[in-house]
Amino acid sequence: RFVGRIEGPLSKNIPLRLRQYDLFADSAARDGFAREIVLAKLEAQREMLLAYQKNHSASELAAGIAGIAEMLAKVETASRESLRGIEGSAARWFFQAVRSILPPEFDFEGRNRRPPRDPVNAMLSFAYTVVGNEMAAFVQACGLDPHLGLWHEPEYGRTSLALDLLEPFRPDVDAMVVRMFNRKVFTVDDFTTSAEEGCRFTDAAIKRFFAEYEKTVRGKQPGAVDPEARMTGLRREMVQVVEAFAAWVRRRKPANPELPTVTVSPEVVPQWLKNDDAAEESQVDGEQPQAGGQTDDACGERPFSVREARQCS
Repeated sequence: RFVGRIEGPLSKNIPLRLRQYDLFADSAARDGFAREIVLAKLEAQREMLLAYQKNHSASELAAGIAGIAEMLAKVETASRESLRGIEGSAARWFFQAVRSILPPEFDFEGRNRRPPRDPVNAMLSFAYTVVGNEMAAFVQACGLDPHLGLWHEPEYGRTSLALDLLEPFRPDVDAMVVRMFNRKVFTVDDFTTSAEEGCRFTDAAIKRFFAEYEKTVRGKQPGAVDPEARMTGLRREMVQVVEAFAAWVRRRKPANPELPTVTVSPEVVPQWLKNDDAAEESQVDGEQPQAGGQTDDACGERPFSVREARQCS
């Protein structure tokens, strides 16, 4: 149950947020953004299944790979509404394939939630929440409004933009969960089940989860005392995607021609998002340095791409 959190003051970068609100009104731009998000997610799902197919011969894996490939072919011309059906169909193919590579004692029959009814779904839901909270923090640190998304519709209290940008990383979370169950990091004794609350972790299992989670998000370069050293692996890729999105918002021509051009200094961000101690002032709709040292001339010069952002160094 969420109790609270500690956070700094709201970002001063209102010009960036004005551009974000303007972008929300551009239906064509939102369609393109949604297609990129769904495309990146489905490709990651397919790549995960292909990796497992090397050591598993289950027919569900081959069927899942083929089913997701069929959905991928429909993404390029899909509207936001039809993308929801495409994403849902791909998810069903994906989780049916995942079922075939999990130990049978965990009784995973597919995705369920609120409440989750088995250990795999309990861990998936918990892991998505943890990663989603990290993504929301990165979005807010870059000066964006985490509650106004382009793919997930606005809903009171929901961090829709963070959920948008989280979607391509869900298969990474799925792979982490599958790996932990297959390596017997958790057993059925690490979970309790009740009719009211569904399936839940024991306290000892939660501690073990976070230890394994940190290994995954930090990648092959474990963090040292220096906070900047922690921004490696999956966590660093999440930041890069947020940075790339912010760069795209800054440089696109606003749909509202009356939106004022405002000269601002680069956003003041935590040191773990920042490589340069100083940056020059610039126009919001021009070339503005961004957190993490990436400039709009580098990874941000083309339309927003999750896949390119994750590969930027």
